[in-house]
Amino acid sequence: MTTRREDAGTETADGCAAFAAALPDYLDGALTGEADGSARAHIVSCDSCRTLVRDLERIRVRAAALPVQRPSTDLWAGIEARIQAPLRLEEHPEGRPRGGWVAGGSRSRGRGARPWSSRPRA
Repeated sequence: MTTRREDAGTETADGCAAFAAALPDYLDGALTGEADGSARAHIVSCDSCRTLVRDLERIRVRAAALPVQRPSTDLWAGIEARIQAPLRLEEHPEGRPRGGWVAGGSRSRGRGARPWSSRPRA
């Protein structure tokens, strides 16, 4: 692949790939100097990337015009309380984890899991 222009309005994949890598910064207005000039030149010469930029700019304008949505209920207090709550493990009367399968020190129902028993291993 080359970066030269193949015909009017299109460039090869290398030029588009380089532009795609710079696209987020271009859209945010964060490109400067040569990088900004290269991106702008590519947009002028490539129909596909020019269309992409135009579509993304339309989406940005339309998204900015949407009303701000606020949740009807503030859920954070309940979420924070559950995060801060101490972890409670159900214990077996003999001090082992309650029921289920044990594999690699954690409860699991996957391959290689084995049921625990009260018998010591040999």
